[in-house]
Amino acid sequence: MLIHGLPKRSIPIAATACLAAFCILLWPARAQNQPTYPVGGVVLNSLTDQPIARVLVAGPSDALLTDSEGRFELHLPEGTTSIRLQRPGYAASESTTPFAVQMVRIASGMAPITLYLAPAASLAAHVELSTGDEPDGINFRLLSRSIVDGHVRWGQQGQASSDSQGLVRFTSLHAPGLYVLCSMAAPDQPGVSAPAAAVYGYPSTCFPGGTDFASAVASPLVLAPGQHAELEAGLTRQLFYPVSIAVAGAGQQPRPFVQVYSQDGQPMGFIPHLSTPGGTETFHLPNGSYYAEVHTGRGPGSLRYGRVDFTVAGAPLPTVTLVPLPIQPISVEIHRDFTANPNPNQQPGAGFFAEGTPPDDDGPGLNISLIPVGDSTAGQFGGNLRRDPNSPSGDLFEWDVTGQGRFWIRVYEFGSYYVSSITSGGADLARQPLVIGPGGASYPIEVTLRNDMGRLACALAPPLSSASGPNAPAGVIDRVVVSAVPLFPTVQSIPQDIGCSQEGAAYPIPFPPGDYLLVASRSRRQFDLDDPAEISRLTAEGQKVTIQPGQTTSVQVDKLMTDTPQAGASETDPAEARQ
Repeated sequence: MLIHGLPKRSIPIAATACLAAFCILLWPARAQNQPTYPVGGVVLNSLTDQPIARVLVAGPSDALLTDSEGRFELHLPEGTTSIRLQRPGYAASESTTPFAVQMVRIASGMAPITLYLAPAASLAAHVELSTGDEPDGINFRLLSRSIVDGHVRWGQQGQASSDSQGLVRFTSLHAPGLYVLCSMAAPDQPGVSAPAAAVYGYPSTCFPGGTDFASAVASPLVLAPGQHAELEAGLTRQLFYPVSIAVAGAGQQPRPFVQVYSQDGQPMGFIPHLSTPGGTETFHLPNGSYYAEVHTGRGPGSLRYGRVDFTVAGAPLPTVTLVPLPIQPISVEIHRDFTANPNPNQQPGAGFFAEGTPPDDDGPGLNISLIPVGDSTAGQFGGNLRRDPNSPSGDLFEWDVTGQGRFWIRVYEFGSYYVSSITSGGADLARQPLVIGPGGASYPIEVTLRNDMGRLACALAPPLSSASGPNAPAGVIDRVVVSAVPLFPTVQSIPQDIGCSQEGAAYPIPFPPGDYLLVASRSRRQFDLDDPAEISRLTAEGQKVTIQPGQTTSVQVDKLMTDTPQAGASETDPAEARQ
């Protein structure tokens, strides 16, 4: 049966899979003798309501490209399923993925459906050099703002070089979004013949503003869906001064690799340097504050790490020395204050383990990661915990961390238990950073795990979910996403989305006990918990709920938060806000 006015299938699934290889991984094998029904409709531009041709429309067992009028027809099994949409130049409206996902309820004789894609944004920068030279071959990094576990992070979105006309372009950008464009240090010549040789070039500059990265993120570029923005990127030629960095004990082979960064964490790539005998590297750098670091060794017991901070201020620097120190493992003691009895017959809630499942007797039951304080561009890093061979109790573990400084802790547990406390030298690591000195010097970390999780049974008020639920009519499902935002300091992932429907959750979801705000919105959101305005808005529009240890709390969500573009959120430094 074909829906009138919709195209017959003209592109085989295999051919479509070649156009978008990710579909091969998404499609499970079609069940034998499972009936399918035609699902037809049209894909429209969410801004103009115009049809979009050649959109890849992919269900769990079928896919094709829309025709010239944006129409499609799939054959899918009955029930609720997801349909993914993908086309260059368009992006999902609620995530940074290159495809959009729409939930659809499939039934016999269903009417045609309408799906939407948001046009992506793009950016073009016009590069102009102060010397008037041709501005080709200047490398740029585009960074975008996201929120990870309630805190602002900036990550690289792309990298490109200016062409012979001085143009650098970035396309298919997620919008709405906040962006900063930074040139990379560009010397006039790639190498030098002598340490004292004069080197000129263009220092790293960030836009908007033509300043450093920290200043640029305070007033970033805001891109809306479908917007084609242009920037003027003027670069000023400066003298690069020689900085000699010696690595203590570098007579060994292979020679240790020295990396140089600006103090805001931006890598100093393509800077000229000269290697000299004895393990000294001479770098040529423009004025600014930097740090150099070196990693050596492989595996526990052989790791060494060194860091040195320095500033270039209008003159060459005397030799600075990097001293790689042996990494001393940080002691981690894990206490398991388990009171709840595991129930092997209980259905899993959050995560992959049934509630009450204890950690493996031979393992720590968790992993720990670090985020540098004040560096909004740094990703998480850390090593695996391993059992302390000298531990008589089995509760002691060792953790190798090749870094030094102040870090926020992030814990990922392996089951339905939670971190009730985590301390180091008397500091509460849910509120204060972990301090790691040279060679990994740190106070031992003590972690207490509990398994008396509370449970949350969530139901939506009928006005919030009129088009969802098992009895909903066939067609596009009007989704409501409910997030639980903790009102207490935590080192665990936040916020957490809740499976919440008009009929309630199939199984109550385990949560660490405490106070939460339940926030319902039409799209998946991340909340900047370091922004006082965001917290005030969440408090006003969310619903507070208290989850008690070992008890099930039932709640009906009846307030829908007004969705506003996250690009308009104010900027607050996570490190400053949490101190």
